[in-house]
Amino acid sequence: MNDLLGQLQIYAAALWRKRWYIVPVAWVLCVAGWLTVMSLPDKFVSSARIYVDTDSLLSPLLRGISVEGNVVQQVDYMQRTLLSRPNLEKLMRMADLDLTVRTPKEKDDLLDDMVKRTSIQAQGQGKNLFTVSFVDTRPEVSQRVVQSLLSIFVESNIGASRTDLEKARQFLDQQIAEYERQLQTAESKLASFKRQNMDYVAGPASAGASYAQRFDQLRGQRADVKGMLDEAISRRDSLQRDLQATPQQLDITALPTTNVVIQQNGLAGYGPTPAVAALQARVDEQEKTLDQLRSRFTPQHPDVISANRALDALRQQLETEKTKAEADAAKSAKKAVPDRKIPQPNPLYDQIKLRLVDMSSNVETLQRKLAQADTELARLERMANSAPAVEAELSTLNRDYGIIKKNYDELIQRREAARIADAVETRGEKIQFRVVDPPQVPLTPSGPPRLLLMSAVLIGAIAAGFAAALLIAQLDDSFMSMARLRRVVAVPVLGSVSRVLSAAERRRRLVSTVSFASSLAVLIVVYGYLAAVVLRIKLPIS
Repeated sequence: MNDLLGQLQIYAAALWRKRWYIVPVAWVLCVAGWLTVMSLPDKFVSSARIYVDTDSLLSPLLRGISVEGNVVQQVDYMQRTLLSRPNLEKLMRMADLDLTVRTPKEKDDLLDDMVKRTSIQAQGQGKNLFTVSFVDTRPEVSQRVVQSLLSIFVESNIGASRTDLEKARQFLDQQIAEYERQLQTAESKLASFKRQNMDYVAGPASAGASYAQRFDQLRGQRADVKGMLDEAISRRDSLQRDLQATPQQLDITALPTTNVVIQQNGLAGYGPTPAVAALQARVDEQEKTLDQLRSRFTPQHPDVISANRALDALRQQLETEKTKAEADAAKSAKKAVPDRKIPQPNPLYDQIKLRLVDMSSNVETLQRKLAQADTELARLERMANSAPAVEAELSTLNRDYGIIKKNYDELIQRREAARIADAVETRGEKIQFRVVDPPQVPLTPSGPPRLLLMSAVLIGAIAAGFAAALLIAQLDDSFMSMARLRRVVAVPVLGSVSRVLSAAERRRRLVSTVSFASSLAVLIVVYGYLAAVVLRIKLPIS
């Protein structure tokens, strides 16, 4: 630590001895630097602020039916590519900066210089506010360049959007035409395949069902028809037995289940009593219900057993009612025509005969349906070997057709969305550019920062003076201390003799010190005067 302090003292003493080298170096450098700073040309900055409104009211209204581009990304890309070479060349022509350009080298240098002097900065968190500025020695040129930049900024966005939409529409039209050809080809193949394999793709089963489904459905239908046919045959046979057991004609006194009605012409008419007719209808209805249950369940099923019991009870009531009606009819007949027997057609016989005719017709119809079902089943059984391959090929054709149709519909929707987006870009003003602060011709220069440069020159000149004095002190061969003498000289050093200064020498040293300080003070005063001049003529500080 003591060695370090000793070295510093030695350097300080050496600088003090060579202090008069500091003043001329500082003065020369300051004068040269200040003259250079004062001779720098003035720079004028013209700037403008533009606001890009991306939150248009059309965006929520058209969401889902129009192409929605990334407006923020689009504006950011436009900002980054605004200073591209084509735009710079256009800017150079619009601002008349190419009037002094004569060679391609000068043109390239001018374009590079324009990039350095142009600034485009985004402000705010949303980055919708941009500041465009340009620096030039001529104020009207800087204003003209900024105005041209604003024009290019707006035109490049609108032109790029419309160009992209036009390219997208052309591409969509080409793809739609191609898919139309593919769709027509697929439809032709599918129609031709269906015509060639009509027996496999169409039939009595439900349309569109597979071969296995059609076969199962047809078997189920045949089983239903067979059950209905068996039921109809059973009822037909029952009606035939009832018809054989019923007399075709009846005497008036032997009508077990008829009413006697004396007509106006004196003849007696006969018919079943209302109670017998009602019970007979209930019995018929119960028999139908029982037949339906038997077609679905086994005889041991609880519902079938319950229906049989109900049918037996109704039949017993019917027999009881017939017996009662027979007795009542006999009494009535005796009272109405006690001494005459008039044979009359039996209405019950006619009713049974009519029902037998209807049931026989129903049996024939069901037999034809059963025969048709058997024929169709036989045909499907013959087709069983080749049906899977045909169905597989049909599924492939339907799948290919469905994919092409889906893509075609999506392309149609996208083309319509592109058309709406084009209309929005053309007439809707989806992105609005608002110039917040238009460019003005600057009246006062914005540079160079003379006061800052003058301060830097002063500090640098004084530092250079100290560095020159230190360098000259290092080149001096004299010894400033006994320690350095001992290190350099190989002989022993016995001691040192201090110099005693006279009054005149002390005065000379004082005058020299004051002169040195005064020289530096004058230098600082000159700096202050020049700074005041700069401030008085309203030149910018930075």
